[in-house]
Amino acid sequence: MYTGVTFMIINLSNKNKYFSQRDNFLRPSGTCGPTSAANAIHICNIDIPEYNKHPEKQLEDIITATLQTEEARKYMLSKYPAASFNPWNVSDCIVWAVNKLAGKKVAECNRLSEHEMFYTLLKNEGVIVVGTSLTPSRHFVTVVGFDTEQSDIESVTDPQDIDTNFISKIIIDDSWGNVMTDYKDRNGYNVSIPYSVFVKHILEYSKEKMCQKYFMQ
Repeated sequence: MYTGVTFMIINLSNKNKYFSQRDNFLRPSGTCGPTSAANAIHICNIDIPEYNKHPEKQLEDIITATLQTEEARKYMLSKYPAASFNPWNVSDCIVWAVNKLAGKKVAECNRLSEHEMFYTLLKNEGVIVVGTSLTPSRHFVTVVGFDTEQSDIESVTDPQDIDTNFISKIIIDDSWGNVMTDYKDRNGYNVSIPYSVFVKHILEYSKEKMCQKYFMQ
């Protein structure tokens, strides 16, 4: 049981730039996926040549533009033939777009357990973008860290060695704002949510979730 003493705060987003979807040129109300990817790209120091060439453009708009192409739609339909949704709302497609823009594999989609998600953060392997039920229309966020009271957390060598009973908070970068204020606060950088909120709205009571894993460069 958590007693209020934090042995370690793992936070890969600390002191990094925060991308908000609210100021996106393309589809600001519907691009939480590309914007969460932009936050992950920045944290992981992933190089996107087009962004380097055009610093006047927003990274998330570059990703969204790629996902609006006919090539992206064909890719989506090759995986989901009956799809009635859009590529910028699909994890597989977002990762496809990011890898295409990077010119190499810098992210992948996999079903991960919560232990595997936390282990990725603990070992500084990268960060996780995941779909959630934090909003009625669903919403992507970037999972960047957690608070734990587990005294031997630094010596963990396997995901299952992480004891979730000692985890009190999960840290996210949320491109829409701070969910803990019902999004009245539009700054979603380094938002701490209770572990119970993580279980309900991010894990959605599942043992595994489809996740976008972005690799630290």
